[in-house]
Amino acid sequence: MDEHEADALITQFEQQLKNKESFFFDVDDFAIIIDFYIDSGSVEMAQIALKHATALHPNTVIFQVKKAQILAITNNTEQALTALTNVENLEPFNSDIIRTKANIFSQLQQYDNAIKEYKKLSIEDDAEEIYSNIAFEYENMGQYKQAIQYLKKVLAINPENINALYEIAYCYESTGNLRESISFFQNYLEDAPLSTTAWFNLGISCSTIGRLEDAIEAFDYAIALEPQYASAHFNKATVLCNQGNFSQAIEAYSETLKLENPEAVTLQYIGECYEKTGDNENALEHYFKAIEINENYGDSWAGIASVYYETENYEKALSFIEKAIKTNENNADYLLLQGDIFKSLQEYDMATLAYAKAQEKNPEDPNVWLDLAEALIYRDEDTAIGIETLKNALVLFPDNPSLLYRLSYYELTDGRQKEGYRLLQQALLTNIEGYNEFLEMDETLINDPIIISFIEQAKEIKQKS
Repeated sequence: MDEHEADALITQFEQQLKNKESFFFDVDDFAIIIDFYIDSGSVEMAQIALKHATALHPNTVIFQVKKAQILAITNNTEQALTALTNVENLEPFNSDIIRTKANIFSQLQQYDNAIKEYKKLSIEDDAEEIYSNIAFEYENMGQYKQAIQYLKKVLAINPENINALYEIAYCYESTGNLRESISFFQNYLEDAPLSTTAWFNLGISCSTIGRLEDAIEAFDYAIALEPQYASAHFNKATVLCNQGNFSQAIEAYSETLKLENPEAVTLQYIGECYEKTGDNENALEHYFKAIEINENYGDSWAGIASVYYETENYEKALSFIEKAIKTNENNADYLLLQGDIFKSLQEYDMATLAYAKAQEKNPEDPNVWLDLAEALIYRDEDTAIGIETLKNALVLFPDNPSLLYRLSYYELTDGRQKEGYRLLQQALLTNIEGYNEFLEMDETLINDPIIISFIEQAKEIKQKS
């Protein structure tokens, strides 16, 4: 039955229902009517149609299955399984019964049982669909390798199954086997070089492991095959941004805006690119445009605050970072910027509070500890509290060079030369490249012969290694 005929059937049913006329639909017609209401989410109408169907055609198996489907939709899953088990005894190989049971088991998160049901089906019924469903249940269980096996079976049947291509990319990413993902899509493209989806997913896998040039090449192929492919333009732009090619990234992001309704995230990223090139006027313009689309998009409020902070307009910066924090009080980056702004305003109590909140939200970032230690020293005018803070940080990050260099500096300035020198030696052995940053902490450090000798010794050790 085509769409026109189906619509006419539904209209006829509803007209007879409205006029309280007798129904004379056959089994197939009633099945189509019930399925229409199930698919459209009109559960009450599906129940009404089922009631009339069973009255006219009692003990018909298909309507017992429809009853179970409606029970499952209304979260009466145990009743649905009982109904299916009863009717299954009459027709143990009925594919509708098996599929419905599988769907209910999946709904109950009994994925193993769902897979068992799907495996009862004859692959002659619809192997592509059966394998897809089994793969999906394995994904639900987090068994991505097994899912990949079945997705490959799907693609062996139908190489143009776009959903299977996206799902297999997701599974490879979930297992962390991105090199295998790249190998798979490269092999796939040898047989299907015109697959836009494959080129796109190859680009995603390459960009994730840092093969940025290969990623851009893959996205370019996808765009050449489908110039309107907005996601390919967007992801290419992100890779260009990661390469530092901000002008090209802006062009690619702008292309995305032409192909789909503008999204806040796209305008946000364009703003960030402009900010990184020093074009603050265009950066602010795009951040504000992003907010026009979504006023709760905190990154854009933070972007505006960042521009004003970098241009030393601290009062404005503070008002906008507070707007960002209102959208997400748990965002450590927002709190860090707030701390930086307060510190620039010499409001050290507030800076300390902001850094402390950031440290609480993201204790795994050593830079948060550095900012907190500095703010505490400014607030209390006492290096000891900063030293104590960094010692606590080193418990979490024992070999972090930035923490070691900073703690060395604090110890030296607080008069504990022996401990300061020891920490400096440890920092130099951990990462000698950081010594310039250490010397920039205080211009008088370069006049200390012991410090200079430690740096020279560390250089020699590195050259020999």
